[in-house]
Amino acid sequence: MGPLVLVWEVNGVNVSAAAGGGDASDGMRIYFFADDGVFGNYDMFQTMPESDRYNFSAAYPSTRGLSVQFVDRIKIYTDEPETTLLSLNLSNGWNFISVPRVLNAENAAAERLFSGVETESRAILGYNAEKNEWETVGPSQIIKPLEAYWIYSAGPVSIPLTYAVYPPSPSKKTLYPGWNAVGLAAYANVPAENALAGISWKTLIPWDLETGRYDAAIIHGGSGPYSPERGMVLGTGYWIYLDSESIFTELP
Repeated sequence: MGPLVLVWEVNGVNVSAAAGGGDASDGMRIYFFADDGVFGNYDMFQTMPESDRYNFSAAYPSTRGLSVQFVDRIKIYTDEPETTLLSLNLSNGWNFISVPRVLNAENAAAERLFSGVETESRAILGYNAEKNEWETVGPSQIIKPLEAYWIYSAGPVSIPLTYAVYPPSPSKKTLYPGWNAVGLAAYANVPAENALAGISWKTLIPWDLETGRYDAAIIHGGSGPYSPERGMVLGTGYWIYLDSESIFTELP
């Protein structure tokens, strides 16, 4: 049977043009690249269950019918465990949180994302490190990756996260000398030394969403419980101290 391949050209000839006089706008096709160069009807009989074989007019076998055209999208499924964060679980009281990726536009504004949180009229806060001051997050403000926010919840609540299907280029955040509020932007938890590679950081102070308090600091060059080999966790907020201005970038 060979690998399943999405084909645009074969030997310099556009596949749709070779198939029937069409042009490139007819779209790519899917082909099986069999070991002998031909995936024929008998190959289909040998390699595919009867339910998956293609029969032209329900009578004649035809592997050509498997060379799907007009491919709209490709989805890749895996048995690997899900690593991306699907929801933010807030505890009672103040929570220091972040979002790992760009959110769907319909749910990215603070008033939509946090609509299920009873804040008891307490403001949602962000920290502007350039100005060294707190800022109130307005209802229409977009909640962005790499930023960290303080939000009060009157009780435990789970906030579902819906990510953009086609996000823009990787998010970036300028970090300034002194303390900055940040979150990890990635698809999975990453050791601090990897997530902060190239950044002139000194100390990282994590917030533990489960306990509702700060965890032990992670120190650049530290060891044991303070080692930068400790992971940065999706969804939580961090204070990071720098000596000089740096750029923090979303991880692929």
